[in-house]
Parts: sequence; C-alpha cells; structure tokens
Amino acid sequence: ARYLEETYPDKPSLFPHGLIAPILMLDSFFFPTALGPGIELIVHGSLKRCTPISAEFIRRERDKEFIARVDEMEQPGPRRESKLVALRDGFSKIAKILLANGEDAIFFYGKTMSYADVIIIAHLLWMKRSFGAESYEWKEVEKWDEGLWGKLVKSTEEYHGLEY
Repeated sequence: ARYLEETYPDKPSLFPHGLIAPILMLDSFFFPTALGPGIELIVHGSLKRCTPISAEFIRRERDKEFIARVDEMEQPGPRRESKLVALRDGFSKIAKILLANGEDAIFFYGKTMSYADVIIIAHLLWMKRSFGAESYEWKEVEKWDEGLWGKLVKSTEEYHGLEY
C-alpha cells in the first residue's frame, strides 16, 4: 500500500492525512479479533472452492490439528454454528470501533476510504467467496451489526473486480 501511495500520488490516498500508525494497529488487531475465532469455517469453504492440487497442498502443509478442526465444519450442526457465532462476535468488536465515527460513517476514517478498509473488505470478500454469495452464512454476515458488513461490501463493489 505504501508503494502504491508513492507510485501514484495523483490517486486517492490509502493513508488519509498521512496517518499510517492507526491503520497498522487495525491490521494487527483485525485478524485475531474478527477472523481468528472462526477461521476453520472460512478455510473449510476455501478448500471446497480451490483446485484439488491447491487443497492437497494446504492439507499437507498446515497443522494436522487445524485441518481436523476445519474438517469438522463439513456437517451443519452446533460446531459449525458456534464458529459462525464466534465470527459474528469478533466482527461486532470491530463494528463498535468503526461505528464510533457515526452511524453513516462506515469507513475507518468515517466517510473516507483507506487501506484499513481495504484490509477489512478483502477479508469480507474472502468470506463471501468461501461461503458462497447465496449461502446462509454469507447472508448472515451481511446482516451483522445492523448491516454494516453488507453495506461496506456493497459500497465498494466498483473496486472488487471479482465475480462470485
């Protein structure tokens, strides 16, 4: 992101007001808070959507205990639902931070998009791709925190460049 900032100074800044530290703080806080508690559910969907050779590589290279927890997500039930609840709870912690800017200000810097938002949106798009755009799980994510996550994804669609 810093490279892009320096290379394309005529484009909108990824670091509004030249502030990098708050974004670095969010970056180190976001994954363990929002995704870590339910990562097995996301990875489960990813393994189903990647190529067989990629899935085989991931299964071979990742910790066996982690892969066993990922495989537990195959069947609907309490384990799978508990991971979705854990994701919701983690995302709600992030939402409280973002909503401190005001209800209409869905970005990290209020109404100005930044690299912090790119970090969050990239992970949301990973979840959307992993779960499936029409899945129960993704439809739930879109509704969490008064629809914040659905609004954030929708408001940035012009930048996504992916089909689901």
